[in-house]
Amino acid sequence: MLKEKYIFSQITKFIPRYQFEKFIKQYNGNKKIRVLSCHDQFLAMMFGQPTNLKSLRGIVVCLNAHINQLYHLGFRLNKLTLSTLSRANEVRN
Repeated sequence: MLKEKYIFSQITKFIPRYQFEKFIKQYNGNKKIRVLSCHDQFLAMMFGQPTNLKSLRGIVVCLNAHINQLYHLGFRLNKLTLSTLSRANEVRN
């Protein structure tokens, strides 16, 4: 059984959650959002960088392959869908 934190969650510790949430509130980032929060979108896009995934489909497939570990990586959602992530990237800056 793994006793250490996942590398991805260690990387995300460099970005303080409190400060990130403060910016989201300042710019109304989660306004009219039902499923995918700004933080979850950020984590999904950040996950694609070190894993060298080139497409949204690759990011979604890789994250959903490890659906039981999403919580331990810092995600609050249970399952990521391609349409939700693509719509979030289309609407948000």
